[in-house]
Order: sequence, then C-alpha cells, then structure tokens
Amino acid sequence: MNKYKKAIERNEVRDFFFGYGEYYHHDRDWGTHDNISTFIDILEYGEEIGRNKLSERFDADIIAILETSEIGLEEFGDLLCFVRYSFISLGGKRPFNWIPSERLRELYRQSYVRKVKDLNKIGNDNCEQFSEELHELYRLNNERINLCGEDYLKYYNRIITELKNRFNYYLIDDAPYERNSKNTLFEVPQDTVGEYIVPEGITSIRNYAFDGCRHITSVKMPDSVRSIEWYAFKDCTSLESVSISPNVDFIGDGAFKGCSKLKSLFIPVNVRILDRWAFDECTSLSRIEVAEANKFFASKDGMLYSKDMTNLIMCPPKIETRNLVIPEGVVSIKSGAIYECPEIRSIHFPASIKAIEMSSIYDCPKLREIHFCGKEISSSKMVIDGLLNLDRKCKLYVPSETIVGKKLRGLYKICRVGSFS
Repeated sequence: MNKYKKAIERNEVRDFFFGYGEYYHHDRDWGTHDNISTFIDILEYGEEIGRNKLSERFDADIIAILETSEIGLEEFGDLLCFVRYSFISLGGKRPFNWIPSERLRELYRQSYVRKVKDLNKIGNDNCEQFSEELHELYRLNNERINLCGEDYLKYYNRIITELKNRFNYYLIDDAPYERNSKNTLFEVPQDTVGEYIVPEGITSIRNYAFDGCRHITSVKMPDSVRSIEWYAFKDCTSLESVSISPNVDFIGDGAFKGCSKLKSLFIPVNVRILDRWAFDECTSLSRIEVAEANKFFASKDGMLYSKDMTNLIMCPPKIETRNLVIPEGVVSIKSGAIYECPEIRSIHFPASIKAIEMSSIYDCPKLREIHFCGKEISSSKMVIDGLLNLDRKCKLYVPSETIVGKKLRGLYKICRVGSFS
C-alpha cells in the first residue's frame, strides 16, 4: 500500500511527512531521511485519487500540522522542500503543479517568522561552520544535514529565493501581482487548431498549459499576462509565432521546449527572469530580439546577452552566420549558450573572455575552428571547461605569443597565426 495512503488511514500523516518510524526513507549518501522519496510517495498517491483531490488533501494535511503542533527547525525545512518539489519533475513524473492555498501560505509565513525569531536566540558557539561549497551541494542535491543557528536561516532563504527566481512563486513575500485559479491558464485542449488567443485577464500561463498542442500555429497574449511558466508551450511543434505580452516578467525553464518551427522571438521590456533552457530544442530558431529598454537582457546579431553585454546567454540554433564572432567586452560564455548549432564552422572569442563554462559549446557537429586573441588560454587563468569536450577535429587558432595550457595542447591542434601587434 502507498505510504501516504497508509498514513492517512492510520492518522499518522505527520510521521509520514517527516520520515518517522516505518515512513523513514534512508538516504545512502547522507545517512538521513530522504524527503524526496516521501514526496514521490505523495505523487504516486495522486495517481490513484487524481491531482485535484491530492492538492486538496495535501494542502489540508500541511495546514493541520502547522495549526495544531509546533514543528522543529528541520521539519520546517522539509515543508519548504515540499513546495519546491511541487515545481520539479521527480521519479519521472510530471510536476505536481500544486499551488498552496492562501490559508496555507499565511501559515508558512507565520512559521517562518517564528523560526527566524527562534534562530536569532540560538548561539553558534558549538556549531560546525560549513563551507559555502558544502551549502551549495546541499541546495543542489536537496540533502539534509544538521544545520544550526544562521545556517538554518540561510537554508530557508535559499529555498524561498529559488521559489521566486526559478519558479516565479512567492511563498513568504507578497507577489507583485495576484495569482489565483481565475486568472491562471491551466490547460489548453490538445486538439486546438490554428491561432490561439489567450483570454483577457489571464496573468499566468501555467506549467504545461499548452503541452502537446501540436496543431496550434500562433499564440497572441493580452497585456494582462505577466508570467510564462515552466514548459508552458512544450512540444507545440507547429507553433511558428508568439506575441508575448509586453508585461511578461518571467519566462521559465523549457517554456518553449520542442517548438521546432518557431523561427524568431521578441523579448519584451519587462522580462527580468529568462531561463536559457526556455528555448531548448527550438531547432528552427534563428534570431532573438530584445526590447531596447529591457533592464536585464540585450541582443546583438540575433544572440541573447546580459544587459551589460558581458555574458553570452544563447546563440539560436539556426543563426544565419557560419562564423560566430563574439564581441569584445564579453567575459563569460554561459552553459548551453552555443548548443545544437549545426551550421557553425568557427567561433571567434575576444581578448576579454575569462570563462567558457561547462557545456557552453555542445553538439555543434561542423565546428572546426576556435579563434582566440588573448595572451593566455589555460585553466590557471580562465575557465575553459566548455572547450574540453569538442570534436577532436577542431583546431585552436591563437597569436604566436599566446600561452596555451597543457590540457588544450593535449586535445587539439594549436595553430599560431600572427601576433598581438
């Protein structure tokens, strides 16, 4: 029997949520309870009773815990994790898409305030101080370690901040605009054909709202739309044009994933969060334009950059040029920036480049030339992770005075071309 169902029948939901007794899931790496496995149990129960009933049940159970019992520091962390897990795919299952009720949000806020007050009273004299690197591993892997004092507060705030910046969900802070069932577009019928006009008054296009709508060719949005969330238009394989609302400020991960006929996109003035993987598998995308007044992003030659033009965020897969020239002033090539670009033959990096991140250049089968004009290209002077897995047929072209690190010399042919002068 499903563990969540068993806990409900036995009136042991609190023990189930926090992994007590027989509801404990052992994490082999950390030797503690694995709350991800608990949440997968919750999702599996939803497959039995339906997601709508699961949302109501799950919401009511957390409310009952927060209203009737005092919870510990680690237990509150578990409840925060549950909100985070509802936005991501776990165990190969589609995200829960659960939105906590207003009553539950208020209880989360009250509990957070109480925990902050409690933590301010806790001294850290006997607490082990973990490194920033270990905290980052904790955040990424959702593991549980015995934190204390301000370490717990950092952990809480990281989850809360991630909910805002990655998922556009405001659990503790006031949201910049109202988000409820009446102004959220949850699902569009997959047999919809041709142009789709988002109804007036909609503020959020929810995760997977258009998923699999393979016959929609264009989408128009009213000015009321403020957010396009994770995988909103996933696998809309006939979608050729999207008119994004000028008031959209959030475009989530995979928002247009698999929109293989989408050729160009205009990023409006108010977009402040735009995940690079929003356009994953948009194999026909040749150009991205950004409103000039946008404060966070910019475009040049059809490519997407940070506003200050120091970070290359994305080169469209079908960019028209075969010889990619990165402008002077760019410091970093972000992960996935030059991804699945089948026609690019060469990339020219400026002297200003300092970081070519892991997987920043990937699946570019015709790429044969990498050009540098800096004085040193080595792991001791810059991040070169993105250069370590290119096709071995690639050649590195550098000035005669340039120092090339041992790693790169062992991987590629180095061609000396002229000098700095």
